[in-house]
Amino acid sequence: MNERITIPNNKFFHRVRSIFFPLMMMGLILVSACQPTATAAAPTAAEIAETPTTGSAPAAQAPPTEAPQIALSDQAYVSPSGAFEIYLPKDWNCSETGQYRVDCQPQSGSANITLRATATGYELTQDAFKALLTAETVNTYRDKKAYIENSREILEGQVSIDATWREGDSAWQSRDVFTRSGAGAYQLSLSAVEEQWEAFAPLFAQVIEKAAYTPEALSGVPIYAQTRKYSTPDLVFTLEVPTAWSKYADIGRIENTQIEGFLSPDKHAAVQIATYRQGSFVTQEAKAIKTLDVMRLMYGYDLRISHDKALPDGRERLAWSAARRGIGGISFFNSYGNNIYIFSVVWDDAFQSMYADTLNTIVESFGYD
Repeated sequence: MNERITIPNNKFFHRVRSIFFPLMMMGLILVSACQPTATAAAPTAAEIAETPTTGSAPAAQAPPTEAPQIALSDQAYVSPSGAFEIYLPKDWNCSETGQYRVDCQPQSGSANITLRATATGYELTQDAFKALLTAETVNTYRDKKAYIENSREILEGQVSIDATWREGDSAWQSRDVFTRSGAGAYQLSLSAVEEQWEAFAPLFAQVIEKAAYTPEALSGVPIYAQTRKYSTPDLVFTLEVPTAWSKYADIGRIENTQIEGFLSPDKHAAVQIATYRQGSFVTQEAKAIKTLDVMRLMYGYDLRISHDKALPDGRERLAWSAARRGIGGISFFNSYGNNIYIFSVVWDDAFQSMYADTLNTIVESFGYD
């Protein structure tokens, strides 16, 4: 995101008897005296790397390779949103993803630095912050192999996680530093091929130390805007769900019904997908009746439907509330074969206005798989 210099075997020289050593040295001196002298330019690093190795006598050895000399830029990178600034390494390839993310890698691809800012609407509690960073860690490394968390340092408002994992045939090491600041959360991810981690560690330490966050710049922007694609268990439809929301599953609570969902860090909003399975084809009449039965088991028997609308794609849209639990939501349902799916976005009444845009974006991301 190395090449190893091979030290030749010098056992031969240890076998030479001391009686022959003076004669050998004299011969070498005479041979060298007869050779013409010339001044040659020092080879470049690229030329050294491209020099083929043969089975002939070993060439003179260079001193051991030192850690690469990498320096940070003299000027900080400031995100377009103004939500953070960070000093990045000179000569690395860097790119922006929207206004709240920057990624950098060296030419070799043996290391990586990523910084993301997430608007949370208000300052999270420490417990909500831990829920966010757990979800973001799962999302960041869900495609990596053999992920192992080696250490976790927890401070008020900051958590640092060291881990190892594999990508392809390479072992990698990483450090993720999560920071809670005002109405924002930041994830600074630093990683390198494991055998080069120590070489990059001083540089990574400087990056962490110099990073500066301005959560005031996140005021008024969409909260939990970073999303990932989710497919339902039967691959019926897909959604874009926030990466900071924790996934959960509930299989046994309602008979013949599987529930999957995503919960916001503060637990005041959620996305839920319930799949009801029966042993026969679902008729139009049974679809509506069974949907309401499942929803009352999920949200309470005081559930009240305030709006019901048929959609052109075959789904039915319900707006509802459940006063006893102080929640409201919008649900979409339809049947396929012997199954019914119910897709809902849910909010606590006191947080409806804060989560409205985020939940509407999730609803609009619906698409048949």
